[in-house]
Amino acid sequence: MKLTGVSYRIQGLALLVVAGLLSWMSALAQADACQPHLATDGLKTLLGIYRDACSMVEVQSTAPDEFALTLQLNNFGQHAPDYALEKAPAERRLLILGDSYAQGLQVNQSETFPNQLNDLLDQAATEVINLSMDGYSTDRQLLLYSYLGWRFQPDVVLLALYVGNDVQENQVDLQTRRYGYALPYPIFSLRTDQLRLHNSPLFDRALYPDSAPYQWLVEQHANQTAAPPANPPMHPIVLGTAPYRLEYPVELGLYLPEDNHWAEAWEVTEALIRQLRDLVKEQGIAFGVVVIPDRRAVHIEDWWRTQAEFESLTPAIMQADPLQPVTRLLTFLQEDSIPTLDLTSILRANAETGRLYFLIDGHFNPRGHTVAARTISEWLVAQNWLTP
Repeated sequence: MKLTGVSYRIQGLALLVVAGLLSWMSALAQADACQPHLATDGLKTLLGIYRDACSMVEVQSTAPDEFALTLQLNNFGQHAPDYALEKAPAERRLLILGDSYAQGLQVNQSETFPNQLNDLLDQAATEVINLSMDGYSTDRQLLLYSYLGWRFQPDVVLLALYVGNDVQENQVDLQTRRYGYALPYPIFSLRTDQLRLHNSPLFDRALYPDSAPYQWLVEQHANQTAAPPANPPMHPIVLGTAPYRLEYPVELGLYLPEDNHWAEAWEVTEALIRQLRDLVKEQGIAFGVVVIPDRRAVHIEDWWRTQAEFESLTPAIMQADPLQPVTRLLTFLQEDSIPTLDLTSILRANAETGRLYFLIDGHFNPRGHTVAARTISEWLVAQNWLTP
């Protein structure tokens, strides 16, 4: 019997439905096998926002053709395989702390750059532990390491810093302006050049008395003070509260003439990086930073599109440099002698033959993750940190 075009389409749709059903059933089976690790019990209390271990998440781009995924999180709430705190004999461990770019919920688990990095470093008997979480910036990455990360006994710790919004998110008033309200999680401020913790809830202070990172966290918690009074910036101006609308995205302040809020955001970010570096090195562990640029610094057409959209509201954007935030961050890291891998140049080179970031969503697409994984792997080998 000759099948018509309609019949072919019906068969194709049926196959897609079956494939989706099988994927859903497989994810449910994994969820049943997953057991949340006890170490995650206090994370949501401490950090304010933390994804549930062994939970199912559905993620979808606002552009239907970019991605729509149902994902199973592991026993630590990460988009990664299940982890054990105990390290196998003769094994090396690389711990990654990052935000949604290193977490990679926009792609399958096997496609994230930490997972690909795990495969690339397999010959070096190295396991990659990816504790990256969407919505996290340097402040909560520091808290996450001091509470949990060090317990994985890493040999190397990499901070995957996304320039596009991590600096902004380390400053409470910029975040408040972005969302229209103060987010209910711990924050840091600088007082007399010292980090001060605020809004941190009570947790068991006697868990790990011999751990330097944990003792630092206990001390910070014990000495915390009331959060500084709210002082949202004058710009961007709030255009409406129902729904909440701004004249331009807060993160564009990275490229505009620096005001007091952005100056403080950079100062707090630098202090947080130094503190994380010091805690890691105090344990005799190698520490480095991987700089992930915003897509506007990689795909020049994205920068032009941003300029065209906001020129009338922020004319200064027309004289801005999309590489300026990366340049500023690299200057600080170099002055503080922090080993750094800047992904910008290699991403820009690869962008000449195709996109590395989703156009609408803005995160790495599978190709972007692959380029990042390959570049980080080569850099780690050159650093000689993972040689027994």
